[in-house]
Amino acid sequence: MAPLGVDGPLAVAVSGGGDSMALLHLAADWARARNRSVTAFTVDHGLRAEASLEAARVAGWCAAIGAPHETLRWAGAKPGARLQEAARGARYALLADACVQRNISAILAAHTQDDQAETVLQRLAHGSGLDGLAGMAPEIRIAAGAGASVRLLRPLLGVSRATLRAMLAGIGQAFIEDPSNDDGAFERVRARRAIAGLAADGVLSASALAATAAQLRLHKDALIRRAEAGATATKSILETGVWDHAAEPFLALPDETAVAALRRLLYACGGGLYSPSGDAAMSLLRALRAQETVRRTLSGCLVERRQTCLRIMREPSGLLGRANAPAAPPQPFEGDSLLWDRRYAVTLARGTPRPNGLCVGAFGAFQPLEFEMHLEHPPPEAARLTLPALCAEGAVLVQPHVGYVAPGAETLAAGLRAVFLGEERFFGDVVRYEALF
Repeated sequence: MAPLGVDGPLAVAVSGGGDSMALLHLAADWARARNRSVTAFTVDHGLRAEASLEAARVAGWCAAIGAPHETLRWAGAKPGARLQEAARGARYALLADACVQRNISAILAAHTQDDQAETVLQRLAHGSGLDGLAGMAPEIRIAAGAGASVRLLRPLLGVSRATLRAMLAGIGQAFIEDPSNDDGAFERVRARRAIAGLAADGVLSASALAATAAQLRLHKDALIRRAEAGATATKSILETGVWDHAAEPFLALPDETAVAALRRLLYACGGGLYSPSGDAAMSLLRALRAQETVRRTLSGCLVERRQTCLRIMREPSGLLGRANAPAAPPQPFEGDSLLWDRRYAVTLARGTPRPNGLCVGAFGAFQPLEFEMHLEHPPPEAARLTLPALCAEGAVLVQPHVGYVAPGAETLAAGLRAVFLGEERFFGDVVRYEALF
């Protein structure tokens, strides 16, 4: 825990499995010695009939060691496809929101050395590059939709599953065996079996894979710093999602740095779930170097070179529609905040009067408006089309970045904030989960 620098109250994600029960005991002992509180959260996804009974069992174990416990439930209809991915998103969204609501700034997850090794092997099998083979980070930040982020800490990445099981046996703590851990239909289970076989043959161990990931993470962090310095990214894309840069100094960067910067810039400026592959970014880099006039799309972005200038911004057709792809519909604005196009955290101050049917949609999806932009550096027209606008009944009420406020919407505009999330997307240190939010 010491390198993670934890202050204040803690939460622990406790499924009831061996790893999370061991972490609960370790965290409770650590917190008790420092006069800090630790709360256990169990997520019931509502996917198995026995899940509620398991959560109740965990609650009893928590009570036995004096740790407050709460069950968080994923309510509502479940998707028919990619259920595991949706369940993971719901789990982290629930955990992040619960921490924010209780003023808890850090939550511990029980990922172990074995989990790290399995992750690296899976990503190796899929041809991952440096980002993937660096494995799970000891710390990231997670958030529910547009909400505030909390620290997700993994203090057990250097500890083996066997060590934790031995600890539980030593203190007489039972735990729940998840039958899916032995189901070969899951890729992670197959990776676990492969590592066990390689270790038995003296070829490769979980500890060696985890150590490799730790070394690659150092290289990844250094590359991100070089990419940020070369792109001056965080100084250029903080408000309207447009990155402008002189072409020559950027294109003169070493391949590795330029590709890393492009991948992060495309992820920051676009609304995609993932950054483009290294091969796709390298192909783009070659085109930008070879021609003085370039106009391409990649990862939801429009990329342009006009002689001495480079520009990256959200591709308008990704929001406004194109052949065989309908326009993105406006999102109903029912709470105090929403995550829009994965790029903007849109919030309204509590108590702000709002019209019925309030939504957030792409500014360019509405009838063009005639108004004066009193801006020193107005965003280019293509970028204006992709900005978030408050709307109701098919009409724009407010677009803060260009200063548009419809007559009568002044109070609504005063309570509105639309913050571009490019910096956190560039560095990849905040993961926003949209399930439920």
